[in-house]
Amino acid sequence: MATFVTLIRDCLEELTENPHLYTGVMTAIGTNLQVIDTTNLKDTSTKADTSRHVGKWLRFYDDAVPPVENIRKIMTDTPSTGILVPESAFSKATAVGWTYEIHERLHPTRLKQAINDILAELRYQEILPLTLVADGDMEATGVTGWTNTNATCAKDTTYVLFGRQSLKVTDSGTGGGNSASGNVPVTPGEQLLVWAAAYGDQKGAKLTLRDVTHSADIETARHDEEGWGLLLFTATVPADCYEVRVQCHSIVASGSTYWDHVGILKTSDKVYDSPSWLSKDQDFIQLVSFPYGTALTSPNADNAYKFWRYGPENRKVVNSIPTQRGVVPLRLDLQEAPSDPLFVVGRRRYPSLTADTDETKVDATTVKAGALALVYRRLGDDYAGRAAYWTRLFNDLRRGDEPPFSVRQKSTWVRG
Repeated sequence: MATFVTLIRDCLEELTENPHLYTGVMTAIGTNLQVIDTTNLKDTSTKADTSRHVGKWLRFYDDAVPPVENIRKIMTDTPSTGILVPESAFSKATAVGWTYEIHERLHPTRLKQAINDILAELRYQEILPLTLVADGDMEATGVTGWTNTNATCAKDTTYVLFGRQSLKVTDSGTGGGNSASGNVPVTPGEQLLVWAAAYGDQKGAKLTLRDVTHSADIETARHDEEGWGLLLFTATVPADCYEVRVQCHSIVASGSTYWDHVGILKTSDKVYDSPSWLSKDQDFIQLVSFPYGTALTSPNADNAYKFWRYGPENRKVVNSIPTQRGVVPLRLDLQEAPSDPLFVVGRRRYPSLTADTDETKVDATTVKAGALALVYRRLGDDYAGRAAYWTRLFNDLRRGDEPPFSVRQKSTWVRG
């Protein structure tokens, strides 16, 4: 993984053509109109150039909480003292140990934008559940979609099967505390497929399908294993029940369980909204299931199975239904109604970066090549040769990082 500041400086190294440095560390306390670096900026020779950095941009973060990014044009360069003076004041007086950058060709903000533009262009392959539960894939930031009873919950990266995080549910000390999802609308009498992948940690991972209308439990599943287990059952919606929800319990007092995802599908429905992260038909790859194993035999095990024995297995989508300007931009028309947990495989954009410490999992060399191709293109015709060089390099590198495009044949027949 590479941080935003690493990517910025990798690009800056290529963009800086003169022999002078492009980054350094302040060595003395200055005012809000000084950057002092006697190690890298000081030059006491008779031929010291007082114009070497004039007109370039300084960039650094101060030590405020939260830190403030400072970008200023350099007005004065005094090599004899190693001091740079900006055209306008910094957010606060500079201090020892702050790292700064000197940008010669391009305003730092435009360089950062070029990096984020490339991240937006690249794709990675994602596999996440198809589910009617809001935040059932646990990908949302924060836990506002979950309601706690005698428990606390948080998104966590300790135990994860799919995506970037799981839901950690910690009992408050009384035992059996739970985090509940939002309500899912249902029809009385229809059958639901309900499942969750839970890391029990020997703390009693229990999944409950709850009748919200009548405040009653419909069905449960549980395992007390150390590792992952698949909690899975089908349930019929009771009479006069119009909303259900799932509850993720940690049975052992003060214990924590981890929930990679929670799924609800209707076993008679064949058309489903695509997950919110997948909005374009061209980014959809396939629908799969992961075969599960034999029933768990640990104490208290109920509707619990060994998970991810092998796979994945392809599940056919008869058609995709794009409505690009609709509230739901893409729907999936399944050949068969769900009988197993289903997962959507698709291409997804990398998230943009904001703070210098933000990280991306995309290959740093690929981002660098793409960003430099954009930068030189934006600098104009004088840099056409360099833009072409970095474009060729970027196109070669991205082929090894992105999932390949596949051809999907859409059915020409109508289901009877």
